[in-house]
Amino acid sequence: MSETQTYEFENARVLGQLFLNDLGNLQIVEQALGVKLTTREGWLRAEGTPDGLEKVGRMFRQLDVALRGGMSIRRYEFNYALRAVQSSDVPGLDTLVVKIGRAHV
Repeated sequence: MSETQTYEFENARVLGQLFLNDLGNLQIVEQALGVKLTTREGWLRAEGTPDGLEKVGRMFRQLDVALRGGMSIRRYEFNYALRAVQSSDVPGLDTLVVKIGRAHV
């Protein structure tokens, strides 16, 4: 059963930073998680299974938290966040930001 979920971000610039302003990265997410993604302005709409939608939401929340925590989002960080939602063995990118932040205190 296909469902739709919309995720809102601060603005279009922030959202673009999360996927490196590369629509090819959104296609990678679509293929990996079995969802259809659409983006406009500051929102990202995902269509797919509840599990796929949950993973998309978790991935983009991780990227958003990392960006707000001062991390630069590059291809490595993007791919890491995708792997983190695909595998329970990989800690989320957002937890790494918290750990790094504590190390600098």
